Amino acid sequence: MSTPHARLPAHLPAWLGRNYWIHSCRTNEAFRGQGLYTSAVRYLLAHAAAQSAPASVEVFIDTTPNNEPSKRAIQRAGFEYRGTIVTYRLPKTGLSFARWIK
Repeated sequence: MSTPHARLPAHLPAWLGRNYWIHSCRTNEAFRGQGLYTSAVRYLLAHAAAQSAPASVEVFIDTTPNNEPSKRAIQRAGFEYRGTIVTYRLPKTGLSFARWIK
């Protein structure tokens, strides 16, 4: 989980740097379907809330648009869908651009 003002993963826009962001999570295939991902996300949410005043905590999480199991687990953890971030990366430059689509 990225914390406020931490360097974000390359696929996320820099303007999100003032928030918590849960990313790059994955459950080993042998342990899927046991609620472990939802439990881990809830733990990270509690950790973020404990690190700052609840009114100032904003936590985001991402998954690929077609990852339905992750979407269900994320919703069970208490998140609601707010939109999609589409990223564009320029080959050979390392530059990327993102836009938010609701």
